[in-house]
Amino acid sequence: MLVDYGAPPAPGPAQLLPGPWETLVRTEAAALLRRLADRCADGARALARPGLRVLAVLRCHPGFSDQVLYQVQVLDEQRPGALDLLAGAAEPRLLDGLAQTLFDLVESGIIRLDTPAAQSDYTRFFCSVVRAEEGRFQVIDGLDDLRLVAAPPPEAQAVHPWGLERLDQDGRLVYAGTILYGTGLFRATLTLHPRSGRVELLADAPIAEDLPIRREGFDGPIRYLAEAGSTPAAVP
Repeated sequence: MLVDYGAPPAPGPAQLLPGPWETLVRTEAAALLRRLADRCADGARALARPGLRVLAVLRCHPGFSDQVLYQVQVLDEQRPGALDLLAGAAEPRLLDGLAQTLFDLVESGIIRLDTPAAQSDYTRFFCSVVRAEEGRFQVIDGLDDLRLVAAPPPEAQAVHPWGLERLDQDGRLVYAGTILYGTGLFRATLTLHPRSGRVELLADAPIAEDLPIRREGFDGPIRYLAEAGSTPAAVP
């Protein structure tokens, strides 16, 4: 599985947070993968796929948890992909694209939303994790975050980085940013319900459509970077 470790795909799958990210050495990666296989049934099934190779394991430290956020970069039948998980003293938790997974982590205290910085990071993280019919709601800070295969239309230049916009009349923090969903960009304003971890979309406005990008496809917990011009697999 680690025979090609240290040769990550280029381009590789997008990270769920800006980072900073660091790459694990092979021994650290092997230990993490053993934990994932031993303590997480879905992780064991994903890693047991014939021909799947792990090319790199990256980690960062999110501001909303003491646990570490990992991205396991894989190559599966020549498709570059990623497994995303949170891991610490508790059992590893795969991030499977379901909002309920994040709600459970908030309820258990693994994710803590007790500071403004944690709330901002989590709201962004929530968007980039959760999937719907056309894929993830990936937060985009600039055109470099897109897997472009051709020049984008001029209107795509109107990308606004993620940030706090205002306090609403109930004293809640309202965030604004640019989100990629499917092949379209839109500007979104959102707010967070810290007790539950639920993120509420307040408004959205389209920026650009039909972008020439490599889309993501999904197979269980693995998200794949599809070939240019291909239609990604449906979200399970």
